[in-house]
Amino acid sequence: MALRSNRQRAAGELLAGAVLALVGNALYPRYSNLDDVTVYRRVASNAPWLPANFVLLVSFLLLVAGTLTFVSVLEERGAEELARLGRTALTIQRTGDRLASG
Repeated sequence: MALRSNRQRAAGELLAGAVLALVGNALYPRYSNLDDVTVYRRVASNAPWLPANFVLLVSFLLLVAGTLTFVSVLEERGAEELARLGRTALTIQRTGDRLASG
């Protein structure tokens, strides 16, 4: 029973994280075909950045939590090799995110 509930929790976290990532990306203001100075001024005076960043942060946390829950489900089922692969992919993702953020 615990395996099924963990599997459902992982699916819910991953699905919610993906949907929130789409919403957060849709909330981001877009500026195209403008010179850099105009874009920077608009970004500095634009309020939607905070909610969009918050939604993307929550989606990232849900995706990480869902991946970790999914890894624990794989370990419970006896699929240690797949679980190790999932942990490695998550570590690579975190490292890439840290490198990208500077």
